[in-house]
Amino acid sequence: IKVRNDGIDISTAKGSAVRSIFNGTVRNVFVIPGMNKVVIVRHGSYLSVYSNLIDVYVKAGEVIKTKQVIGVLAANDNSDVSILKFQIWKENVKLDPQKWLAVGK
Repeated sequence: IKVRNDGIDISTAKGSAVRSIFNGTVRNVFVIPGMNKVVIVRHGSYLSVYSNLIDVYVKAGEVIKTKQVIGVLAANDNSDVSILKFQIWKENVKLDPQKWLAVGK
């Protein structure tokens, strides 16, 4: 079995809040079986994608700010860890999401 990953997986404490990486507009909120809820945020010509959310606090069309909480991560079975599936796109070209993260800030 091959699994395609167009971004990175970020491990964090079980049930952690997920925050927007930059100001933007929520484009879509939807469910993917096996990936829980997904939020896509548009930042000009860029898109950030946050997958594996169990609760979402934003809705399509909402303007959000940098570091605004957009939802809460689903917990992995039998673990104290949650995993955020995170992607960055410039329109339809995937980019390295690590360059967008404010590590330790």
